[in-house]
Amino acid sequence: MPRAVDTDLTELLALHSCNTQTTLDIMPAGEDPIYVATDDFTVGGRDYTPDLMETGPIQQTVGASTNRVTAKITNVDKVFGGLLINGGLVKAEAIVGRFFRDEQTAKASPNTGEWAELFRGEVVPLELTESEAILEIVHDLTAAGYVIANTTLAERCQWAYKHAETCGSTSIEPDCNKMRRSKYGCLGRSNEFRFGGMEFPEMQLPTAPPGPIEPPGGGGGGTGGGPGDFPSCPREDQYILCRGEGEFDFVYRRARHVRRNHYVWNPFGRYWDRVVLAEPVPDQEIWVAAAGNGCRGFSSRTHPLIAGPEDTDGRAIAQCLPGRRQAVWIDGEARIARLEAVGSLSVRATVIRIETERGHVFAYGEVPRRMLVGHNSVKPVPGNES
Repeated sequence: MPRAVDTDLTELLALHSCNTQTTLDIMPAGEDPIYVATDDFTVGGRDYTPDLMETGPIQQTVGASTNRVTAKITNVDKVFGGLLINGGLVKAEAIVGRFFRDEQTAKASPNTGEWAELFRGEVVPLELTESEAILEIVHDLTAAGYVIANTTLAERCQWAYKHAETCGSTSIEPDCNKMRRSKYGCLGRSNEFRFGGMEFPEMQLPTAPPGPIEPPGGGGGGTGGGPGDFPSCPREDQYILCRGEGEFDFVYRRARHVRRNHYVWNPFGRYWDRVVLAEPVPDQEIWVAAAGNGCRGFSSRTHPLIAGPEDTDGRAIAQCLPGRRQAVWIDGEARIARLEAVGSLSVRATVIRIETERGHVFAYGEVPRRMLVGHNSVKPVPGNES
């Protein structure tokens, strides 16, 4: 596509004595702009120093290669090189331009002429020597980071709740948990189409057909059933309190990332319990339980909630009512709270069935450090505790 050229520049280009100088404007983040050119002059209020040795041809194509241009800047005084070494040009924006003037009047009026922008992009340092620094200006459509992006790839929405130009929600609810498919987020406020986050599809692994939703006898912890009899598990995106590299390294893993031979923390026994089974169970009805202090968890309807240290089996979430005692894990310690809300989300999703070797009690929740304490689908077997 041809560039737009104004009348004054057209007249200059028609002169046999037309002189051109290349300019480079560099705008570091949080620093003063740098103006260098192939000559010394001032244009548009910008004072250019003659430190630009040369620029390569501007490579622009409709093909797959990245649009770019190289620039070579003098580094004799080591000032520009020091800026590169100290990271001063990270995420800097650059503009390559041309200054056109009449050679016959350049000596008398060096600042009289026409300037035009030719290329704009992000600075990428290529090479640094004692005498010169070589940069590459990469088109901002292919540059990394936030040069062109104004949204993130986070799982939670980044918009301010009810902001007219972004979220736009008109819900009467006072707050939002910033999750798209959540009763307490976009789904519950009929605002999914304005979700400002990023959904990450999970690799679908082959799994055995799920067992019946209802546990034997409708109980919370299960009686007499073997593994696979019924799914009693947190939703795959819930956080689980796990062990990291060492004995005192507490990490929060999403349930989908928990594996056999990982260790989960038993909040009442205060020991690491080895995971003997971690498998996805698809297409389960999802229930939510919310306790005081911001503790909330999503799971299958049969997942047992633990009331306290004396509760060895727990009660299925579908049988729990608001006001019931509920064990929670808050900022590194086990506490007792009260359930404030319990109910079905009327959606189905994949849950992760986690079974452990000893106490079968672990903490899970929607956010780290604010978790519910629950039980897995298998009761402790007498004689196996130690």
